[in-house]
Formats: sequence, C-alpha cells, structure tokens
Amino acid sequence: MPMANRVTGTCCTASVERAGLPGLLRDLQRLSEDQDSADIVFILGTSEEKVYAHRIILVASLFYADEVAGSS
Repeated sequence: MPMANRVTGTCCTASVERAGLPGLLRDLQRLSEDQDSADIVFILGTSEEKVYAHRIILVASLFYADEVAGSS
C-alpha cells in the first residue's frame, strides 16, 4: 500500500482556520458572558464582580491541568 503524500504549506494560520479555532474561541467568549446557561457564579473581590462559568468546561480544564502536572 503506498504512503500518503505529506501536505506542505504555511504552518499555523491556515491550519488554525481550518481547525475552527477562531470559531471555538468566539463560542467560549460567548459562554463566559452567558448568565442564562451558566451553572456556577464566582463572586470576586470587594466589588463582588460576578464571573459566570460552566461546570463542564471547568471539569475539562481540571483534567487537562492534571495531565500537564503529571507529565512534568
């Protein structure tokens, strides 16, 4: 069976756009501002600034942090 040809071209910009990273970042920004679907609210500082969060994203972040900490 023949090997596939390697794809060449510019590294980051084209592959990032194809991967949908700008859209993902835009969606995450919207989630951070969405009070209706947030299931956690952090109240920060003496000004009691509210930061809305989503449990599923926090859990995913914790799993990633554990993996990174375990690999060092």
